[in-house]
Amino acid sequence: EIDLRTRVDQELRTRLLKETRKLGIKVHDAAPFITPDNQVYFRIVATSCTDGATCDTLAPTISFLTGETYEVCEKQCPRQMGKGRCEFTLSKAYSYRVVTGAAQLAKERVSGDSFTVATLKEGKELLVLSDGMGVGKRAFMESRAVVNLLEELLTGGFAKDVALKTINSVLLLRSPSETFATVDLCMIDLYSAEADFVKIGSAPTFIKRGAKVGVVTSSTPPIGILNNIETVSEKRALRAGDVIIMVTDGVLDSPRGREDREIWLQRLLSEMEETDPQRISDLIINRALDRARGQPTDDMTVLVARIDGVKGS
Repeated sequence: EIDLRTRVDQELRTRLLKETRKLGIKVHDAAPFITPDNQVYFRIVATSCTDGATCDTLAPTISFLTGETYEVCEKQCPRQMGKGRCEFTLSKAYSYRVVTGAAQLAKERVSGDSFTVATLKEGKELLVLSDGMGVGKRAFMESRAVVNLLEELLTGGFAKDVALKTINSVLLLRSPSETFATVDLCMIDLYSAEADFVKIGSAPTFIKRGAKVGVVTSSTPPIGILNNIETVSEKRALRAGDVIIMVTDGVLDSPRGREDREIWLQRLLSEMEETDPQRISDLIINRALDRARGQPTDDMTVLVARIDGVKGS
């Protein structure tokens, strides 16, 4: 399926190989891969250099030849410089970047929450937060398995719906006892800043733009309970300066007074002038702990991402 969805521009490949040879650059292959959403990235195989800079010097060359700005997104250097071949990938320079911060507090010795942040090859920033059933080591193993599998499948090029259904099947088959976890997924397009949210049994996600705070919610059950899961995607057009706040239930379920579980956090974010993701994460965890009078009833995790514009884009 992945092979059919991604194609190689053979005409561009031939032209690039011809032009790089004219410039005296020893390139063995320069394959331009085109993804289903028409993003182009180059997989380059070149003779190993002695200074580790071939990939960085080739990026502006390909940028000149294609008329687009490309940069190195991943590379594999040989163990010994000057011997063997280098392999690296060039992708179109991003218009946005994502700065993240996170804070966790466990009810017991081990937190049952897990999260990951990764940049996918097609130019999307992946944020995943999962809350395993219960607390402690078993909950951690469930949430960690979900997060690791999801990152591996999406990095490998699987569509998110296929990846989530695969993980659901794994959870249903791995144990005769009840095993489930929430999935809070956000994919941010680093070219357009559009965010794609998928929430399966997870707590609300908050989007802060200045003093305005929006909420993304879902009523679907956690993953690993039903044979067939419903993956509803919600897209939001974001811009530089926007902040995404993802939390687990333990943060919201720390009631004090009669406020609704989401209102206090929405109000805190609205009044907050802090923009650093790590400081925002710490402030939310501390406020949630204060509301729980120092005794959390569940594991708490906060994952915060700020979208920044890239200069020159």
